[in-house]
Amino acid sequence: MTRKQRLMQSRSRGAHGAASDPATARDFREAVQHLQAGRLRDSEQAHRRVLARTPRHAPSLHNLGLIAFRSNAPLEAVDYIRQSLAVDPSAHTAWQNLALVLAEQRRLDEAIEACRQCLALAPNDAKAHAILGNLLHAARGMDEAVEAYGQSLALKPDQPKVLVKLGELLVQTGKIA
Repeated sequence: MTRKQRLMQSRSRGAHGAASDPATARDFREAVQHLQAGRLRDSEQAHRRVLARTPRHAPSLHNLGLIAFRSNAPLEAVDYIRQSLAVDPSAHTAWQNLALVLAEQRRLDEAIEACRQCLALAPNDAKAHAILGNLLHAARGMDEAVEAYGQSLALKPDQPKVLVKLGELLVQTGKIA
């Protein structure tokens, strides 16, 4: 699974933060359905209708960031996700997605920080620990990457890809011959 596919799979779901206005709630549900089906243009239009009524609707801002990312507009993606986090800084999935989008741009220090924000909110998220391990490995933080992969596996042992990455890293660092 590619990073973009993982990002889309982990997108925010449901009407968290949805307004009580029935039309806004309907448009948000429609936008999420379109996004899940890969109809990005339709999803974007529905999210924009939500934002026309509720300009600080964090899930719609977050999802517009995901749409921008899928549409190869990474700077716009970062902007939308950061706007979403300004409204709802407790959205760990948005922090995780921000980390992935920043990583795609090779902005590793910012990506690591975003991933750590995610983990501060969701310390038992095995996937976030694995992402942090990948980011740290890419940034040459080998010991910290080993620790992050180990934490991911401690939380969810059945992750062959993480186990292989940890093994490769241990061999690279000479900790296992």
